[in-house]
Amino acid sequence: MMLRGLANLTATTLVLMSGALSLPLARAAAQQQTSSTSDRPLAFEVAILKPDAKGGLGVTGGCRGIDSNFSAGDPRAAVPLGRCVISAGALRHLMAIAFDLPLNRITGFPEWDGVNRFDIQAKAEDPAATSERQLLSMLQQFLIDEFSLKVHREQKEGPTFSLVVAKNGPKNLRATSESGCRPSPSKLMALSFKGCSMQDFASFLSTVPPVQRPVKDMTALGGRFDFDLEVGSKALDLAGLKAAMAGWESLFTDIQEQLGLRLDRSSGSVETLVIDHAELPRER
Repeated sequence: MMLRGLANLTATTLVLMSGALSLPLARAAAQQQTSSTSDRPLAFEVAILKPDAKGGLGVTGGCRGIDSNFSAGDPRAAVPLGRCVISAGALRHLMAIAFDLPLNRITGFPEWDGVNRFDIQAKAEDPAATSERQLLSMLQQFLIDEFSLKVHREQKEGPTFSLVVAKNGPKNLRATSESGCRPSPSKLMALSFKGCSMQDFASFLSTVPPVQRPVKDMTALGGRFDFDLEVGSKALDLAGLKAAMAGWESLFTDIQEQLGLRLDRSSGSVETLVIDHAELPRER
């Protein structure tokens, strides 16, 4: 959960930044989990999927577990504990949330995806003892059941970026003992990162439109930091900040000039989720 996450961003960023700039950061892809007393996958106590009746253009919501750590103003903070509440999500958005992957690493979407949007209301059996990762695992299984999904993962050699320290060294990174990573707007056209590791920052960068590739942390900078990153020079409101991020052409130079870091083109193994089969849910 952005992070624990604008215009047409990757699904994870779009979903988790709707309504406020919550960003998906440094969360390992949710894996299928089993309960301690059964070999069956974890499942919601109650879960409802229905067509979106409001005709919303932007997907909102997410899952909130006992370990979720959202920034101030993040709309997911309003989701009741131990629940997944998602509105106006196409299959691609729902899968991006459940499998914690950006859209460009999920392939094989059916032709009907995008036209059909859905709302999800789901609750864990024990909300006060359910982690975000467990909720995502439940959401995976729920989508597999509802959409008759068949998927597999592939590791392919592909283009990536490496986050490295620039020639003159890092700057404006303030060491902190605060844990977690909570990026949020600090002022118009700027983002404030609190308690972020460089891996967190690399994960964030992989979701930004000018990058759209996996980013590997190669800085060798340990620990966590507070820092600010200006996105542009003019904006009237939060919508302007989102629009600026969607067309953030100066991202590469901004990172180097403001933080003393650099994105180098590289290649590496990239995990992709492939959809082999998907069906529209049956009406009930």
